[in-house]
Order: sequence, then structure tokens, then C-alpha cells
Amino acid sequence: MYKKYFFEILGFFVIEDTVLHTTQGLITRMTVDDFWSMAVQQILAVLRHNCMLCSNVYHLLKIKRLVVWFCHALNSYGFHVDKLFEVLLEIQEHYNELLMKTWGETFSAIFESDDFTPLTVCTEEQYQGIVEIFPYNDITLSMARFPKSFPFSSFVLQIYQQVKVFIDMCKSYTDRLNLSQTEIGERVRKTVNLMLTKTMSSCLTKFIKNRRLSEQQLAQVIINVTHLSECELDLEKYISNLTRTDSEDGQISRLYGLSTFKDALQEGEESFQMKFLSQVSLILDGANYDWLSKAAPTGPSPYLLDTLEYIRARYDAIFTLPNKDMVQRLCVNCLRHLAQAMEKLLLDPSVCITHTQGYVYFLKLTILYKYIMLRLACNYFF
Repeated sequence: MYKKYFFEILGFFVIEDTVLHTTQGLITRMTVDDFWSMAVQQILAVLRHNCMLCSNVYHLLKIKRLVVWFCHALNSYGFHVDKLFEVLLEIQEHYNELLMKTWGETFSAIFESDDFTPLTVCTEEQYQGIVEIFPYNDITLSMARFPKSFPFSSFVLQIYQQVKVFIDMCKSYTDRLNLSQTEIGERVRKTVNLMLTKTMSSCLTKFIKNRRLSEQQLAQVIINVTHLSECELDLEKYISNLTRTDSEDGQISRLYGLSTFKDALQEGEESFQMKFLSQVSLILDGANYDWLSKAAPTGPSPYLLDTLEYIRARYDAIFTLPNKDMVQRLCVNCLRHLAQAMEKLLLDPSVCITHTQGYVYFLKLTILYKYIMLRLACNYFF
């Protein structure tokens, strides 16, 4: 439909221009210019109306390319097309909105389909295939024997690839719009930063909030997001090569969007901590001690053993987190939670009398419990 519309207008003015230059007196330059001025106003109205109604980003990009070809063709015949280029720049805002919506849906689908399992490779070919896609360099991993696993899951590769496709789509719209390379680089970076800080961050935060993830899955999400945030320089280099601009020259802004995943990381940390501590509370809430027993306990209570086993099983998830500050906070909060839970258990109003020997042994177990936790934390940090 759009091709026919623009081809007919183009054909009309090509014929008018040909008649103007090959005959005498049949038509004047002023008449042709008046026709063109009226046509431009009509074209502008049609573009503004129809493009704003377009809901498919790929269709809108095709329309933009068609208009650019149309402008270049008529410009070669001497017609002024500046206003048409101006309206294409106006329409870019709607194009960017469609990009955000489309890629938001893509990101959400990737998050939902992830298996939250570190990528494992069995051959050198598989290993090289991943490092060629995603900028990850670990000497220890590269020297390890097969099979070997990356710390992140598949959604890191998919998200990284989709971000690069998004950058390509941003650049494609700015092509042939009479923009300088600096203007192109600035527009692309601005749009990509907006996508990272608003669209992707929002999708990730919503995913963490709404999806019922286990502690292990939440830990994997945190690891994934951390690795994504570390590839900012590589994406900046990709944009620089694509737009032939350098953010180091101070004339254009840098890519900073990936460093703003703090909200998503905080949401992941809070969800992980909440699930972890709630399960510990659930185990401790079932504790039923015989406070009046005169015999000393022969070993830790099953509730304590269950709690220790649960924590031990989850420590692998905790200590694989790349942010040591986050791990420290989790350990400290866990210890605080355990101390409060045991204090609450001991000072419960229903506990009126305790046998001295049993009471002392209970305290010993509590101290031993904390010692185990601290020892595990110290082994990790030091």
C-alpha cells in the first residue's frame, strides 16, 4: 500500500519535471513547486497519522526506508525534501517506543524460559562458541578439563545477543537521515540506555517479584545479572564501531544502562534472604523441647540438625554469589535471625521451668551452631 502511494507521487513529479525541462510553455517552475508544496503537506499528514497507528516496529522501519528512498529520488530532481526528513525524526520517538515494547516482551520470554542452570560444555568447540558470543574470560575455566561449566545460565547469552540486535535496530532507523555521526551515536546511546534502565530492569524486577523462584534459582539470577552488568564496556565498543563514534571524546554520553541493575539485584537479594530465613523459621517453629527433663541430651535436637542440614545445603547457593558484600549481609542476617529465633524459643512465656543441665547444654548447642556458621563464612572470605 505504501509503495504504491509513494511510487505514484514520485512518478507524477518525475513526469512533471521531465515536461518542464523538455518543453516550452506547457508548465512553469512555479506551478511545479506549488504542486510539490501541496503534496508535501499531504504527505506529512499521512505519515504522522499512519505511522503513529503502526504497532509493528519492523513495518515502521520499512516505511521509514521507503520514505528515505522516496526523498533521495525526488531530491535528485531538485525538489526540497527537508520537511520529510524532519517528520521522520519526529516519528523516531514512536519507533523507539515500539522497540521498547517489543524487546520488553522478548526479555520477559527469555527470563521465563531459562532453566537457571550454569551452562556446561563438553568440547572445545562448544566452549569457543560461547566465548565468541559473550565476552567472558576466565583463565581457570579455560584451562579446566571438560566437561566444564560457566557460572551463568543461558539467559545471559540470549539477553546479550538481543541487546546487540536492539542496538542494530536503533542504528538502522538513523541511517540516511542527514544526521552527523555524533548525532547518530548520541541517539543510539540514549535509546539503549533508556531500554536498559527502564525496560530490561523493569522486566527483570517484575520477573523476580512475580515468579516463585527457589533460593538456588534466585542465586543464579543474581549471578546472571552481575555478569551482564560487567559487559558494559564491550557493548560500548560495539556501539562505537557501529556508529563510528567514541564516547571518550566527551561530545557524546557513555553507555551506562547496565550499571543501573541495582534495583533488580536488590530485589533478588531481598527475595533470596526472605525465602532462606522463612524456611529456617519454619523449621525452628516446629521445635518442641522438654525443658523439665533432668537427663542431659545425648545429642543435638532433630530440629537443630534439620536446620543445620538446610543451611548446609543452601551454602553452595550463597557462596557462589559473586558479590562478597552481598554474601556477608546474608550471613550476618542469618546469624541475627537464628539468635533471635532461639532467644524467642527460650524466653517463650510457656517455658516456666528449665532443668539446669538441659538448659546449659542447649546454650552450648546454640554457641556451636553460631560457630559453625561463622567458620563457614570465614572460610569463604579469608
